[in-house]
Amino acid sequence: MLRDNFTKTLKSLTTSGSATPPPLKRSLRAADSELNALYKADVRGYVSYWEKEAAETSERDLCAQYTGWANDYKRDTHAAQHQWILYRDSMAKLAAARWPTVHEAEDVAKALVTEDRIRELSNGVGEGQ
Repeated sequence: MLRDNFTKTLKSLTTSGSATPPPLKRSLRAADSELNALYKADVRGYVSYWEKEAAETSERDLCAQYTGWANDYKRDTHAAQHQWILYRDSMAKLAAARWPTVHEAEDVAKALVTEDRIRELSNGVGEGQ
């Protein structure tokens, strides 16, 4: 799925015969705001689940394991999100190269890639539990 989204986004940014980027459904700011809310809800939900399990078990080993899973997820989702931001910014630079005369090409590309990520998270890609 991620590879398909990458290919689809790359094609939409580079092979359109248009001299301008595709139109946006909403602003980068609005899309980024929704993405941040989804990201926080995903991390909060997963971590809360395992922290609750840890609190409810009387077995020390299970408590440590559940707490470890929660901590690992927080760390790894943060690292993955950092890599995704690098990807988004690279796609934006590609768009700027594709449409050098369009001042907002980078923001348009960032918004499009952000919309793709919102769909991925909404459909369960990257979800923890």
